[in-house]
Amino acid sequence: MISQIEEILNKTELSASIVSLRSDGLFQIQMKEIERDVVTDDIKEMTNTIGEMGGGKKYPMLILIKRFNPITKDASEYAASEEAGRYTLADAIVIPNFAIRIATNFYIKIFKPKRPTKMFNSEEKAVSWLKTFL
Repeated sequence: MISQIEEILNKTELSASIVSLRSDGLFQIQMKEIERDVVTDDIKEMTNTIGEMGGGKKYPMLILIKRFNPITKDASEYAASEEAGRYTLADAIVIPNFAIRIATNFYIKIFKPKRPTKMFNSEEKAVSWLKTFL
């Protein structure tokens, strides 16, 4: 769901996500509902796209997940790495249900992302937190 007030300045559809640069200075990553695991190449594709769209600068990331898609261990490790976060100031992950909250909490505790990462139940609260990094 895209915030009603924020204009999308640039948008690219990838294999596992839709990456958008918003007018408020945030990147929005909408994870797609796919019929396979999210793999390292998906995360690399997102990272490279963010770098290109954002001119190599660091941005806060609003990650929207509608449905749980399994993610491989290698992809989780890469997603938490400094390399994957080279264009990221912070990650706010908006989760719609308890099952995704458990999986996201596991990711944060086990893989320990190299940047501030927090879960939210609402997009509004996530955006407010991310804007503290601008």
